[in-house]
Amino acid sequence: MLCSEITLAVQQEVGKTFKGVGKHQKGLHADEGASTSTSEMVKKSSLLPRDSRPVGLQSKVEDIVGLLEDPEVQVIAVVGMGGSGKTFLLQNVYKAAKSKYDHCIWLSISKSYTLKNLQDDIASHIGVNSKSVSEERAAELSHDHLQGNRSFIVLDDLWTLSTENSLIDKLGLPADKDCKIVVTTRNRQVALNSNAQIYEMQNLLDEDSWMLFCIYAFPNSAGNRAPQHMEEEGRKIGKQCGNLPLAIKTIAASLANTTLKNWEWKRSQLERVVTPTGDDDPVMEILKLSYDSLPAHLKPCFAYLSFFPEDEKIEAEYLINLWIAEGFIPAGEDQWDLAWYWLDQLDKLCMLQVYEKDDDIFIKYCKIHDLLHDLGIHLSREDVFTYK
Repeated sequence: MLCSEITLAVQQEVGKTFKGVGKHQKGLHADEGASTSTSEMVKKSSLLPRDSRPVGLQSKVEDIVGLLEDPEVQVIAVVGMGGSGKTFLLQNVYKAAKSKYDHCIWLSISKSYTLKNLQDDIASHIGVNSKSVSEERAAELSHDHLQGNRSFIVLDDLWTLSTENSLIDKLGLPADKDCKIVVTTRNRQVALNSNAQIYEMQNLLDEDSWMLFCIYAFPNSAGNRAPQHMEEEGRKIGKQCGNLPLAIKTIAASLANTTLKNWEWKRSQLERVVTPTGDDDPVMEILKLSYDSLPAHLKPCFAYLSFFPEDEKIEAEYLINLWIAEGFIPAGEDQWDLAWYWLDQLDKLCMLQVYEKDDDIFIKYCKIHDLLHDLGIHLSREDVFTYK
């Protein structure tokens, strides 16, 4: 059975199981399309609490803000490897620049996006009803409303070459100096097709890489300081991760509260899967090592996240109900508390992202990075437990 078919079956069957149980147990949000505007996310708490101290980011934020203020630049393309922090950079740019614009709109472009969903997202943000009109009319409505207003539009994670060339026009985004558009992509050709000012997303410097590593490897120590005898090994691990933030975070989190011997063993694993002269993207192999380090009881809980559509905002209580229904959580009086604890563990291990917290304490909604989503799909196809 194809993964998309399985996803649909899970949504339909489990949605029936929990229908009417409570406001937090109502099933996947049918009114949220495959591509969802994240303007609301950025205004709220879309970042992991430990990322409240961004590392090696300030100069990059200033670079992008400078390009936004250049009257000769309308479209900016942030190009970089998966896991290099492109989305996180733009979230911080968004926060820094949004007060200067009349409209700020964030669109997450999933691999299976539809033009109409994106148009409806824009229309909803600017107060226009486009749901009952054609794509052409929706583009006209957005264009007429945005024309003459200072607008900041983020198109996060553009992929294919077939549509991005004309996507900006099809969305009805004005081609003038008042409308600033920033796209993120792993594909340089997509940026070239968009006639954009290209901004190369550089990997972290060695010192910034080490600082980020320590934040996740020593979350409870004063100043996130590493013991002196572990520093050399930790710096080597950061370099083995290619100084890529996502790889560093997941590996460092898996090594928290472990010994130097564990660190040496992890580095030897990294040396086997990451070849310095290889052409392949090393991030997926590194993420697979992080998955392999998960306790056995967390592996099916993580893989189950792949059943949700890419970029989906996942309601935490509903997810926990699904885990319980699937039998992932041992029965008992403390089943509910145990499930919440496991969810928190996946967060601490950087295998999911906090989307929103309730009173800044409890996870209310979560997401999964698209690379981890891809990993989950791969694992789900291999492991029988996910289909039971």
